Amino acid sequence: MTIPDLPPPPPEKLEQLRAFARANKGMSWDVKVDKLDDVAIVERIFCYGDWHDYKNIELWIGKNRVRRIFEARGHMPRSNLRAETVSFFDYYYANTPA
Repeated sequence: MTIPDLPPPPPEKLEQLRAFARANKGMSWDVKVDKLDDVAIVERIFCYGDWHDYKNIELWIGKNRVRRIFEARGHMPRSNLRAETVSFFDYYYANTPA
């Protein structure tokens, strides 16, 4: 799923995310990683990853991009994210510089 006004990441960054998803079978056991875009991979990290996983994607594609993905996906009426995750990252983004 694309997010309006958010251009796709450079191909090397997308491949870096896909390699990470391939290496972490617990996050991507049920899908074909090569068909996932960065939004889907970031959402899976929010759902199934830990803080170390999050900090890696923040370094790879930038905190602003991850934040925009979270804001678009985390507040949907039927979000895949747990309420605790949404609450934590709402607080995190409100209290850390961009």
